[in-house]
Amino acid sequence: MINLCWKIKYNKKQMRQMSSIYNIIGDRDLIFLDLETTGLNIKEDRIVELCAIKYRKDKTKISFHKYFNPNKEVSIEAEKIHGLSNDFLKDYQTFDESADELY
Repeated sequence: MINLCWKIKYNKKQMRQMSSIYNIIGDRDLIFLDLETTGLNIKEDRIVELCAIKYRKDKTKISFHKYFNPNKEVSIEAEKIHGLSNDFLKDYQTFDESADELY
């Protein structure tokens, strides 16, 4: 099951900023990614959370949010940053099991 990214209520200033995003992207889509991992080592650590928001040229927005079981211990330092514990993540699918959902 996919959890959608958090719903945000925008004020007028933020809405103007969002309009400028659409002005910047023009005739193409733009995707923002936010990842949380088990640590800082890019060769050994794994993704535990992914949020992607796609701003489309037709001014619509699609969001994707999912947690992953890393099958690896989350470092204490990483847990202090993102708050995702090994116990919380243990029942989710791995990234490999769910990566196709992102495409």
